[in-house]
Amino acid sequence: MDRASRFIYAQSLPIEAARLAARVSDRSLVELQGDASDVRVRQMLGQLHLMAALASTVDARPDVARDHLAEATREAASLGDRADGGGFNGCCFGPTNVGLWKMSIAAEQGEYGRIIELSRTDPLAGAQGIESPTVVLVDIGRALADGGRRDSEALAAFIRAEQAAPVPFAINPLARDAVVTLAQPAQRRAIPDDLRLLAGRIGIDLDA
Repeated sequence: MDRASRFIYAQSLPIEAARLAARVSDRSLVELQGDASDVRVRQMLGQLHLMAALASTVDARPDVARDHLAEATREAASLGDRADGGGFNGCCFGPTNVGLWKMSIAAEQGEYGRIIELSRTDPLAGAQGIESPTVVLVDIGRALADGGRRDSEALAAFIRAEQAAPVPFAINPLARDAVVTLAQPAQRRAIPDDLRLLAGRIGIDLDA
């Protein structure tokens, strides 16, 4: 398998194969080092560090994940965001994408306070190459809903996620669970119309 194919293979691995994804990413990182003077290769290296960081987090190796994330952050700071948002091979690698991956890693670790901290400035403002912001916005919504202190902000994040990609949002089990959970404290009062409408659009009857 050549280096480009291995990179695509690493990207395609499901999160359930975290250990394999980490091994494939690590091997690709070693193989690409010889061409690290090429900006396109550096974008792939940075993205591989991000993939390895998430895979290592899922695989319960936080120290390894931290090292990969530090390398990705350093590389992104040097390269900056791509003007077209996508960059080489659709990596979308740069400071904006690193910020989004940091949020995904924080979500995997259950660090909701960290997600809120990272989302204080709009994390999607420079993300032209991100195909769907749904996953990021669902993570933000879940973090805001944690503890029930920011339900209105959480609802706004979920509505934005649903507007950006209605079908992926509707079939996302984390999103559906979050909408139902958000309605539970509201039922002691009155369920906001926006929440009831959102639930209805994804096939959830809050009155059932």
